Amino acid sequence: MLLGNHSYAIFGGIALALELGVCVGIARSGSTGAALSVVVLHGLVVAASAWIASYWLRDSGVQQRHAWCFPATIMFCLPAIGLLGVASALYLGRRLSLFATERPMQRTEPPRLPHRPPELEKNLKFAAGGLGDILRHSGDVAKRVLAVTAASRMSERDAIPFLKLAMSDPADEVRLLAFSVKDKIETGINEKIKKNLTELPTVDDRSRPTVHRALAFLYWELVYLNIAEGDLRNFMLSEADDHAATCLASSSEASLHTLRGRIALERRNASVAGAHFRAALDAGADIESVATYLAEAAFIEQDFAAVRSHLERLPLHFRATAPYHALCRSWGLA
Repeated sequence: MLLGNHSYAIFGGIALALELGVCVGIARSGSTGAALSVVVLHGLVVAASAWIASYWLRDSGVQQRHAWCFPATIMFCLPAIGLLGVASALYLGRRLSLFATERPMQRTEPPRLPHRPPELEKNLKFAAGGLGDILRHSGDVAKRVLAVTAASRMSERDAIPFLKLAMSDPADEVRLLAFSVKDKIETGINEKIKKNLTELPTVDDRSRPTVHRALAFLYWELVYLNIAEGDLRNFMLSEADDHAATCLASSSEASLHTLRGRIALERRNASVAGAHFRAALDAGADIESVATYLAEAAFIEQDFAAVRSHLERLPLHFRATAPYHALCRSWGLA
C-alpha cells in the first residue's frame, strides 16, 4: 500500500485534530468512564498515526521491522506535543535523510572508455593446438588465412609444421599465403648461405673458421626447420657436418661438437653421435644440453640402462620442467 504526500497531509491533519480533541476531552471529563473512553480513543488515534508514520519512514529508506513502535510510544506518552514532535522529526528526517540506512542510487562519474576499440589483429595470439584445429576443421577461409598469419609470427621452428599443413589447403588464398611465408623463411636462410659462400674465398685464414661456423649452422637450420627433404636434406646434412668439421680443425668448440652429434643422430649413427656429445662435454658443454641427446643415442643402440643413466645426470630442476618431466617420468625418474 503506497500513500502519497497529500494522503500524509490529510491523515496527519485528522490525527492532529483528534489528538487535540482527546486532550480537551480529558481536561473536561469528570467521570472515570469518560476518561477511560477518551484514553482508548487516544490509543487508537496514536496507532493510526504511527501506522501512517511507518509508511513514511519506509519511503525514506528505513527497512527495519516495527518501525512504528518509536513514534507510537512518543505520541502516546506526550499527547498533542508528541504528535507535533514526531511530525516535525519525521519531516526533518525525510528532508535531511537522517532515517535513510541505504541509498538505492549513487552518483558516479561516467567511465572513461577508449575512443576506439583496439585492433585485435595486432595482438592476436593462438595456441598451437588451436592453429592446427582451425587449419584442419574450420570451414571459414578468413579464419584459416588468419591462422596462417598468426603462424608467420611464431618462431620459425614452430611455424613450419602449420605452414606445411596450410600448403595443402583447398583454398587458394590460404595455400598461396602459406607458400609465401615458408618461401620467405627459406629465402632468408639461403641468402645468408650465399653471402657466406661468396665471402669464404676472400677472407683471411684468421676469419675463415668464423665463416665455416656460420655456414654449418645455416645448413643445419634448413634441416632443423624441416625445409629440406629427401636428397636435399642429405646434402644439407653433409654440408653442415663438413663446415663444422673444418671449423673444429682449428679450434675445439662445444657447440660445434654438439651440432655434429645432432647431425649424426639425424643419420641414425648413434656411436658417432655419442662420441661427439662426449667431446662436447670435454669442451665445456653443460650436461643438461647434451644428456638427452646421449640418451637418444643409447636408445638407438638399445642400451636402455645407459638411457636411464644419462637421464639421471639431468639436474632435478630440469626433470621437473617440460619437456623433460614427461621423459624422465616414463623412465621412472620423476
